[in-house]
Amino acid sequence: MGIASSTEVLLDSQKCYFNRFVKDLGSVITENLEVEAKEGKSYEIVKLSVLVSSRENVEDIFKSSISKLERAKELGVERLLSEHIEEYDKLWDAAKVEVIVMRLQIEVLNLMFSIYLVWQIQKMNM
Repeated sequence: MGIASSTEVLLDSQKCYFNRFVKDLGSVITENLEVEAKEGKSYEIVKLSVLVSSRENVEDIFKSSISKLERAKELGVERLLSEHIEEYDKLWDAAKVEVIVMRLQIEVLNLMFSIYLVWQIQKMNM
């Protein structure tokens, strides 16, 4: 599996200098960013990551992950997010998932409330 990521720090929509520290802790990799922040300024951190699996049948997983990352950077965050949302909408539409459990719970609650009301009415008539 190949993973590639890029990080940019923007100050008022312009790239700015920052320090990046990466630690490999075995099963966990941490990434810390250090920015000399100025009061009243707006900062944005843009993090893109890609993952390439051997299932994709690529010759060089490392080169493929770098290539995919460069493509993601070209598209930009807004377009990537938009495409991501479109794809997930298609998946949900194809799955036609219905929340049956919720309907059953509501029906059971309605039935229990109806029984309670009937019981209360009978109790008042006694």
